[in-house]
This record gives sequence, structure tokens and C-alpha cells, in this order.
Amino acid sequence: MAKTTQKTKYDVVVVGAGHAGCEAAVAAAKLGARTLLITSTLTKVATLPCNPSVGGPGKGHLVREIGALGGIMADVVDQSAIQLKELNTSKGPAVRAYRAQIDKPSYNSNMLAVLQATKGLELLEDEVEGVEAARGTISGVQTKGRGLISTKTVIVCAGTFLNGEIVVGDRVVRKGGRIDEGSVVGLTESLAKLGLKHGRLKTGTPARIARDSIDYSKMELAPGSDGPVSFSYPDRQIVPLADQEPCYLTYTTPATHEIVMRNLKQSPVFSGMITERAPRSCPSLDLKIANFPDKDRHPLFIEPEGRADGLDGERLYIQGGSLAFPEDIQEEIIHSVPGLENARFLAHGYAVVYDYFLPHQLKQTLETKVVQSLYFAGQMNGTTGYEEAAAQGLISGINAAHKALGKPEFTLDRAQAYIGVLIEDLVTKHH
Repeated sequence: MAKTTQKTKYDVVVVGAGHAGCEAAVAAAKLGARTLLITSTLTKVATLPCNPSVGGPGKGHLVREIGALGGIMADVVDQSAIQLKELNTSKGPAVRAYRAQIDKPSYNSNMLAVLQATKGLELLEDEVEGVEAARGTISGVQTKGRGLISTKTVIVCAGTFLNGEIVVGDRVVRKGGRIDEGSVVGLTESLAKLGLKHGRLKTGTPARIARDSIDYSKMELAPGSDGPVSFSYPDRQIVPLADQEPCYLTYTTPATHEIVMRNLKQSPVFSGMITERAPRSCPSLDLKIANFPDKDRHPLFIEPEGRADGLDGERLYIQGGSLAFPEDIQEEIIHSVPGLENARFLAHGYAVVYDYFLPHQLKQTLETKVVQSLYFAGQMNGTTGYEEAAAQGLISGINAAHKALGKPEFTLDRAQAYIGVLIEDLVTKHH
């Protein structure tokens, strides 16, 4: 890896290597821009911090479009899939969608291999503390380890890390954008000094439980699809049904709901510990139970985070069961669910509160209106989901490269692509 100095000049610097950052960096480099991707830990690029799946209604369409435009998510998903499923097969083709269960370690390593193999892309382990601009135009980024790095354009893809805090029950467990990583301090303040407005949002994740502690006889099998299902090659089957990992479906019970309601004031969402709203309709289990008192059960999908004999093979994810109660209450809630009575917790659920930047400050190219050559992509724009982040990363990477190389802007109309709908709604529907 080439040593970066203050004299180094880049066309594009990408801050953050989540799904948005990886797409942005590869797109920019493939278009001929000299690109630098900066992240604190290269071995954690494109981490799947929450659900071990990609796709679904609307989201699967985004992944297919990313692949059609030369992006990388579709290929990496197919390389890392342990189950592939076509949804809504009883309905018309417009609402059918693909969904993949992912082996998390494989996705991470496969994405890093793509980054390392991309010509014109340099990777740097460091932390960006600020963004520099002169006369309303980007000039560089200030890093913790290498100092000032000059560049023509910057794409910030900071995810949930901007002043992130991990919350469980009535306490902030630690500063961080994820339970095992720290938060980014200083970057929000640097961007705010440039005139950009920001706020706070919250998200969350469920507990992880051990595969061998589940009674599958009390659950419904949720298998993948047999046939030609993939994101990159829709005419071929890349993972035979016999080689796919199964998922299972169970439901909450009246006992589950009673435990939640009895302890509701210990949920940080209801105690006032967290006052921030979530970025979209993806509520925690306690919110669903409290908001829909007439509903006697809610579905919970039990999903593997890896192959049974793989690195994360023991860990199962409770889709639909996001909780940030104190740990003992989380266990009482989950143990009231059929099949999970003896579930062994490998990790408890938690909430994350973090800074985001109001997306109406962006053009449809995802360049900020306030500062030229500065682009935002991903969850820091107020969205959530790997697919939405990757789509934004791709569009920002294309446009940053075009800006640096003197080429025309690239946008997608809402009549052309789901990506066009996503971005137009994101930058125009300000609440």
C-alpha cells in the first residue's frame, strides 16, 4: 500500500467503508478517478452489523439495479449467499423480489478482495477528523494519523458512527457506532462549520442466540427457493437447494406481550432515555407490541449468520426481535417465544443513537448544496438498510468521479429506476 502524505493529490476520497463507501470507491476508481478509501479497520469493510440478509421487496430491486450499473453488491451477495429465495411468487412479476441469507464472514472477505483488486483504488486505515474547504469547494480531509490529505472531491459515508452511542436499558453502554467499534468524534462538528445541518436518529439490533439451543420442532421451516435465483445471474441457480441453510419462523405469544408491557418503562424508547426517532418503519419489538395492542402475535424469523460449520455458524439472528431492554428482561421476553424457551444468548440487543445530516441539503447527485464537491451517502443521510446505502454509494461515486474528471452529472429519474425513486424522495421530501 502506497504511503499517503500531505502532497498526495486524489480525485476522490471516500470516508468510511460500509456498503455505501465500498460502492462509491469502486465506482469512482473504475471510472478512472484516482481514489482513496479511508476506514479505521480494513478487515471490517462492508460489515453486516445487523441482519444477515440482503434483498427483499423493493430492496432486492435496488441490488439488481446496482449490478446492472456495474456496482459490486450483487456479485458479492451471490458469492456469499447461504440461502436464496424468490418472494411473492403468487403475485405479479412487478412485486416479486429476491432475498439472500448471507454468510457474514464470507461477505466481508469477498468485499475486501474486490477492493484490493480494483485498479486505481488505494486503501488507508485511519480516521478522518474533519473536512477542509476553501471558498465553498472541497480541498481535503484532515486525518488522525496522516494529517491533511488533499483531494478534488470527498464522499462521506459515516453510517451510524458520527457521535454514536450504544444504549441498553437506562444507560449508555459505550460510545460507538456498533457494539464492538468506537464512534467518530469531530467529523460532525467539522461538517457543521461548513454550514450543513444535522440531527440525531436511533436504530437497534436484536439479540444473537446459539444454534444448538433452539427447539426447531416448535417452529415452521422457512426454506430457500429451488431454481434459478441469484442477483447477478437470474437465469441460473448458484446455490442448490440442498446446499442452502434453512431459516425458521416462530411467533410471539400473549405471554411475550405481557412481559413487554409489564416492563415497558425499562425500554429506553419508552423511559425517555432515547427521544430520537428511527429513520424508517422498522420498529423494535416493544414498539410493535405497544402500538398494536389488538394484535396477538408478531412473526420472528430465526436466521443463521453463517454456515453451520463456518466461522459464525453458531450465531442465529432474531429477525423482527430488536430489543434494547436490560439484558435480563431481554432474556425473559425471548424465552417466552415457542422454540426459544432455552435459547442461549451469545449477544444481547442494543440501540444506537447517532448523528445524521438532513438529506434535503443534497442534490440528486448526492452532492451537498452548501459545499461543492462534497457528497454524502448511506445511513448518515437518514436512510437505513444495506441496499439503500449501496445504491447511494454507487451514485455518489459516479458523480464524484465525473466532477473530478470534468464529466457530466449522472442521475436516475424515478421513471427509470428504483434508485431514482429512492434518491428523489430522499432529497425532496423534507419533514
